[in-house]
Amino acid sequence: MILSIVIPVYNAEKFIKNCVASIINQNFKDGNYEIILVNDGSTDQSEKICLNLEKEISCIRYFTKKNAGPGHTRNYGLSYAKGDYIWFIDADDYLVPNVGTTLINELQSKLDLYVFGYQFVNHNNEIISKSTYPNQVLSPIQALEKKYYVNTIWCKLIKKSILKEHHIFFREDVRGPEDFHFNLRLLSAIDKLKTI
Repeated sequence: MILSIVIPVYNAEKFIKNCVASIINQNFKDGNYEIILVNDGSTDQSEKICLNLEKEISCIRYFTKKNAGPGHTRNYGLSYAKGDYIWFIDADDYLVPNVGTTLINELQSKLDLYVFGYQFVNHNNEIISKSTYPNQVLSPIQALEKKYYVNTIWCKLIKKSILKEHHIFFREDVRGPEDFHFNLRLLSAIDKLKTI
């Protein structure tokens, strides 16, 4: 399997269907990817929605646990991931159409990390800001100098073997800066990344 998409779910009843639909509607091939939904002790209808999604969509695996924050939840999902690459997506994120094939094709070069552009939108789906990158292979230092490497985790495809070999996980004793610590450790472990 090429790609595992890990999605922490906490009180995301308003967003999770849209998030999953945007992935399912991509041009990913069956068997190339999986979606791992991890319920972090939601108190709304998130669990019911996730269970229904798991029944309806064969590539979804659903897990539930007590609330412990996003770091713990991502680590939990990562521990079950079967893909060669990991993509951490938040439940209120969604993919624009027709990016699936591009991303899977990029992974054939087997680099440690891929970083790609993204958009912030408001509740009316209007673009507030966006970030775009050229197709470029860079060292971690070059990526930082060009300001192509940002602290967010959801715009990155990460080789799972790098995470395992270097024991890179999200800190579970903090909420908020867990992405920052994860990204610093990831940057120190890789040789090359590609911006898309």
